[in-house]
Amino acid sequence: MPYDVQEHRHRFAAWAAARAAQRGLKGATVKRLGKALEDCGVDQFVRAPRCVGTSAQAFEQLHRKWCRGVVRSVRCQPRITNFLYGRAAKLVAVYVKCTIVLEDPECSLARVAHPPIDGILLRNVARCCNDTKLPRVNGRIKAWSTLSDSEYYELISNLHELLDGQPFWMLEKYWPNPPDGVPLRR
Repeated sequence: MPYDVQEHRHRFAAWAAARAAQRGLKGATVKRLGKALEDCGVDQFVRAPRCVGTSAQAFEQLHRKWCRGVVRSVRCQPRITNFLYGRAAKLVAVYVKCTIVLEDPECSLARVAHPPIDGILLRNVARCCNDTKLPRVNGRIKAWSTLSDSEYYELISNLHELLDGQPFWMLEKYWPNPPDGVPLRR
């Protein structure tokens, strides 16, 4: 493959995504997580010009396929344990953010792509929006890295409600330090 701007963007996005998802995960190198992104097909999808016209429903189906593919790929690699759906979702989210959302935030795919979910974002959403619909364990917000697929998509549905039709990437106004009094709605 020639080294062009698409390959340059892919390598940066894979590195950024892997660094974001590997926190506290033994054996998960940038190379291994980058391979998982390639194995699941998200890298080929974002390189295709038609990807920018993706609807919310189509993205949801693709996202599930990609995340399951990432989990499968990572679990086949030696010495990586405890790689759950929440990590796969973050890996995919950061990759799509770097390759699509930051490139063209108004395209339909950028508007519906899931933002990277982490503890800082969830705590700030809870604080600013008094959101009681976040997944909890013993009263505390559940760690993003431990979310199952059903917990993840329930969380995504609840976070969508906060945005009232705005592009999903706008949720990141709560990360890392939202201004006081920023609630989107409520």
